[in-house]
Amino acid sequence: MKFPKLSPLAQLTIHTMCDAHLFDDGENVDLTIPFEYLNLDNKPYPRVHPYVRVVPEGCKAAGRRDFYAQGQYLYLRETVSDLKLVCDELRALGIEHYAFIDLDNNLHRSPDYVLWVPDLDHMNKDLRSAEPSYPYYGPKDPDVIIKIPV
Repeated sequence: MKFPKLSPLAQLTIHTMCDAHLFDDGENVDLTIPFEYLNLDNKPYPRVHPYVRVVPEGCKAAGRRDFYAQGQYLYLRETVSDLKLVCDELRALGIEHYAFIDLDNNLHRSPDYVLWVPDLDHMNKDLRSAEPSYPYYGPKDPDVIIKIPV
């Protein structure tokens, strides 16, 4: 799905958007969401379907894999009212979303709130499914890998 039509005020509360990413916990590749889950609606978040960023040919990190989940993360301003505004608009549009708090960002100010919207298309199109047996929520054709010239 493309980015929803939000009010101008709600759009101002979103300061950063990126493809949903995961943390790789070492050898066992335990993929975890890098935020503290707020669980505002008392529901568990859905199973994460990991995606692998394809490393460009000739890149120094040719053996490394970066993991991504389906959808996008929306980073909001630090106030709870901003979080409520965007959540209310997404709920009114019928768009599934999950609220998190970015605890790593609270060194000198209030922490960011993060919304994960699993149904949003990835912005980067060089992603493919790491586990093709799962439903695919990313770019429309998971078998197409775009080679990036370096």
